[in-house]
Amino acid sequence: MTLEGNLGGGLGFTDSAGIQVGADAQILRNRVSNNGGLSGGITTGANSLISENVVSGSGAVGIRSGPGCTISHNTASGNGSGGIAAGDGSTVSGNTAYQNGFDGIIVGRGSIVSGNSATENAGAGIRAISGGCSIFDNTVRSNSLDGIDCTDGGHSYVRGNSAIENTGWGLNLSDPARIDAVYRENVMLNNTGGPLIGGFDRGDNSCQIFGIIVDCT
Repeated sequence: MTLEGNLGGGLGFTDSAGIQVGADAQILRNRVSNNGGLSGGITTGANSLISENVVSGSGAVGIRSGPGCTISHNTASGNGSGGIAAGDGSTVSGNTAYQNGFDGIIVGRGSIVSGNSATENAGAGIRAISGGCSIFDNTVRSNSLDGIDCTDGGHSYVRGNSAIENTGWGLNLSDPARIDAVYRENVMLNNTGGPLIGGFDRGDNSCQIFGIIVDCT
């Protein structure tokens, strides 16, 4: 199924007000807004493509996918339970998630998260809820919890991200149950909780707290 170019308050394939489809769908260039209650904005099954959509003001997660999906170049803002939630083995790239009611971007095991912006969300900017993820070249700024949270995401690789002015840690890579994530070439600036905790330092990171250069290990 391909659904493309729709505008308005929601397109329902079930009794809820958002877009809800099964596996192998293509959801392209739609605008879904202000479907409240417990309704999400866009929900898909496995192996779907979700691209260039604008989702705002839903009562639940703005965009939620099954495993193996590609979620690219969407904007998710002002959604009640988070911006984007991707299933295991998904690729999440080039999206903007801001001012959502929980985490900006949440991903499952073995996902790739690259080139996204997650700002001013009520939870973490980016959260890996399971291990083996690659998280690189993202900007996470002014989120109410950690910039990037891999406390349940051991064996992940965290590279080239900018974590700025988050209320928690810039990078929280301390996983008590698994091997910590590896990090390198990240910039952590003025995060209230501190630059980072946990993880294995592979070099070329930059950490500052209000103009003072501090150790990144």
